[in-house]
Amino acid sequence: MKPVYVCCVYLPPPTDVTVVLSLFHHLSLAVPEDSLLLLLGDFNLPDIDWCSLSASSVPSRSFCNKLFSLNYAQLVTSPTHESGNILDLVITNCPESVCNLSVCRDVCPGISDHYFIDFYITISRPEPIKNKCKVCFCYDKVDTDGLYHYLSLYSAPPILNTNIDNVWSSITRVMLESRDLFVSKVKLHTTPTPRWYTSEIRCAIHKVRSLRRRVNRTATNHQVDKLFLMERDLQSQIASAKETYLSAMVSRFNDRPGVLFSYLSRLSKVTTIPQVVHFGDLSASTPKNKANLFNSFFHSVLTTSDYCLPPLSDLPAPVTQIHHLTVSADDVFKKLMALDTSKATGIDDIHPTIIKLCAGPLIPTLTSLYQTCLMYHTMPNQWKVHKICPVYKSGDRSNVCNYRPVSLLCVLSKVLESIIYDKLINFIRPKLSRNQYGFLQQRSCLTQLLTFFADIYSGVEGKKEVDVLYFDFKKAFDSVPHQELLYKLWMIGITGPLWLWFKCYLTDRLHLTYIEGECSKCLEVTSGVPQGSVLGPLLFLVYVNDIPNRISSTIYSFADDMKFLRVLSSFTDRDLLSSDLSSLKNWCSEWGIRLNASKCSHITFSLLRNRNESTYYIDDLLLDQVETQSDLGVIVSQDLSWSAHYRKICSKAYRTLYMVRRNIPSAADSGLKRVLYLTLVRSQLCYCSQVWSPMHLKDIRVLELVQRRATKSAHQAKFTTSNVL
Repeated sequence: MKPVYVCCVYLPPPTDVTVVLSLFHHLSLAVPEDSLLLLLGDFNLPDIDWCSLSASSVPSRSFCNKLFSLNYAQLVTSPTHESGNILDLVITNCPESVCNLSVCRDVCPGISDHYFIDFYITISRPEPIKNKCKVCFCYDKVDTDGLYHYLSLYSAPPILNTNIDNVWSSITRVMLESRDLFVSKVKLHTTPTPRWYTSEIRCAIHKVRSLRRRVNRTATNHQVDKLFLMERDLQSQIASAKETYLSAMVSRFNDRPGVLFSYLSRLSKVTTIPQVVHFGDLSASTPKNKANLFNSFFHSVLTTSDYCLPPLSDLPAPVTQIHHLTVSADDVFKKLMALDTSKATGIDDIHPTIIKLCAGPLIPTLTSLYQTCLMYHTMPNQWKVHKICPVYKSGDRSNVCNYRPVSLLCVLSKVLESIIYDKLINFIRPKLSRNQYGFLQQRSCLTQLLTFFADIYSGVEGKKEVDVLYFDFKKAFDSVPHQELLYKLWMIGITGPLWLWFKCYLTDRLHLTYIEGECSKCLEVTSGVPQGSVLGPLLFLVYVNDIPNRISSTIYSFADDMKFLRVLSSFTDRDLLSSDLSSLKNWCSEWGIRLNASKCSHITFSLLRNRNESTYYIDDLLLDQVETQSDLGVIVSQDLSWSAHYRKICSKAYRTLYMVRRNIPSAADSGLKRVLYLTLVRSQLCYCSQVWSPMHLKDIRVLELVQRRATKSAHQAKFTTSNVL
């Protein structure tokens, strides 16, 4: 366990540069490098912009430069004083150890003009090393010749529409047998420990724990001193092993760059689920109970519909139709060879590596299987089982409501979906709304934003106001009712056996949740398109495709992100926009999709000094009028300035840069640091830059400061106050 140093600081105003330098000098003498530092107090540096890490005064700039050079992070982002300034700071060299930080304005009324700062410090010791191990397959070590020959000898039973599940069971059995025979196995410890833990470190941990238990029972001075020395030596061994591990990873970067990027990605994303999770009044702590609790929540967001699909003979005949699709061996071969071997397996546990390595022997059997599925509009029942992995969104990690379900489907079922998608998209694409920018080739967030702001600037340049309504749908992908979706598939032109296959694809599906090696019980999927499937996004686009037909304003859609735009040329334009809002609400009521009114908002873009107030309602709930709005990852402001967006991307870039600097050895090659900067940091600064490219010198300086600091860090240049800005 790292030693923790908590230092309380007060810097009286006005602060001098020498005071700042003296503070950090004394910290370097008092605090060891391998310890956890918390620097707290009233620093009286109100001119620092903590998002862009820039300031106007020389002492404040010197303070920012010192923090960056030492790789310290400042965690307070909201005002801590009645004046609206951030004066009280929480600074640390290990930001992941500080959690749930909040500024409380109502704790000390009348006592102080400063606000109360509340946070938790996470301090953990190495987990006990358990002897239990689990066996996993290492798909980097495969006997390819033996595997290919084994599968070449396999002869599938005749495939009929009545025995398709039996055929799939036979295919699954032989592929799992081949995996057991020709794929190497490795043992992994059940307790997750850092990868740099060697056998010597594990042995040292056992000895330290054993001695600590003796000290707790009968402590002597000799035992206490011995324990102190052993713990210090253990920390030194761990630090040395981590440095060796990172150095080896860096040295192999040119040959295996994915290993380093994967390691850094794991650091930036916390993927572990807390020990205890809750859903309403229910809580769970064991893997099995947690899996069932998550599965119950994912099932609770599904919907049911009373809509009854009329007989096919009563449905109108679409103008253009597509009745059936054919699958050739060439189609199957191309898809098998294009498989991404890093993808996870579905409920069948067949890894894409085995499928790709042995595509040749599998092609005749799989081609026949896929043709039978489409001809007789059926599919194996196992392909309809969603193996759900919860993915954290935001908020409290222990609340299951803050996770979204991502379905892991059988790899070979997604191969069939991909073939159908390729053959279907050319038929459906011309029928999709031109206002839809999501999940379509040659369309992106950038193309939508460029078109969107072209309309805004056109209205503003004519000295008019532009009202935009932003909508949030509640669990949109999980709420799509199946019967209504089948009706819309028919109306768009998918008929005959192909429509019957989609009916089979959507019905009788099950879902279970997989957590820490345990699976929940299966529950029925009553609505929604599978998140993680190939056809799911296309089906959602088909379902919402008729919304623009009811809207008179300009509409922009990116999958389930939707906004209405109208230039206010007269008083009636607000009424027309309100009418469009009512039309959208009526569509949602008719087709079973729910608007999340509390998260919908509207913004008025204008350069006029005197603006007219606009009010819009959903079910008697007034939409929030906001000054800034996040739009496809870009922060837009009502005065068309980009300062809020610059602050956001600089803050994200600095967090990533801190993470890279904390984990990449300082002696690493500058070329490697440049690649990491361009890939991980610069990419955040350049996202959709064609839309918000800065024009003012102050904004250019803020963005350039990130790059200049990164460049100096890569080349180990000293950072001084004079060479910045």
